[in-house]
Amino acid sequence: MRLLGLLGLLVFAKQAQAQPSQPRPMQPPLLPSSHQAPEMRPPRGIDLLGRAFFRLLRDKPLEAAEVRSLRAHRASRSVAAVFSDGRAQATSDAPGENSCEAWHATDISALTGLPPTVKLLGVALQWLRADVVGDFEAHSKLVSRKDSVEMFGAKGFESVLRFKQSFLVRSEDFDNYEVDAVLDVDAPSHTVVASFSCLIPGKEGTGTDVITVDPADFKVYRVRALRHTGADVQAST
Repeated sequence: MRLLGLLGLLVFAKQAQAQPSQPRPMQPPLLPSSHQAPEMRPPRGIDLLGRAFFRLLRDKPLEAAEVRSLRAHRASRSVAAVFSDGRAQATSDAPGENSCEAWHATDISALTGLPPTVKLLGVALQWLRADVVGDFEAHSKLVSRKDSVEMFGAKGFESVLRFKQSFLVRSEDFDNYEVDAVLDVDAPSHTVVASFSCLIPGKEGTGTDVITVDPADFKVYRVRALRHTGADVQAST
């Protein structure tokens, strides 16, 4: 009996060796969020902010006019808004037909009957998204054509567009910035302040954008930046 048992173990061992080992499934490489495939990538902070604001504008336009700051939480797909009376409100981002996916393509400056503060914040959010994804067509629609337009030393409509095209990357696989928060909506000065993280190679760092909109036509005519970290800390104006 003991001999039969040993023979059985030997036969089992030979059969196991004869079977080819199954290859382990390959795991996709872990990439930085801005380089991940679209289906793997968490939602952009700027898209969370834009969808939340435009949904509020659609459903409760009077409340949208009172928004003073927005902060996106990408992991939970939510946005926290603070209003002029100090009240705070959190909303969840649910993809679907009512999610305002096309918020960045809406010509908000042409809409009538909206409070100026709504147009101010809407245009600023669209401008920030154009920077994030390198949407030069959006820049050309949003920037002022007045001679007084100025950004980082570039003056005039054409010069500003050339400046944008000189360093921003336009790619489905790369975002130039992460923008997760609007820090202030300063209605009297027609200005929106937002924080950013720059992802452009050689220009990495964090900072604050100050976007000023012309109240006559709601086009962006001045942008200034304060760098907090990175190579351009001393050069930002």
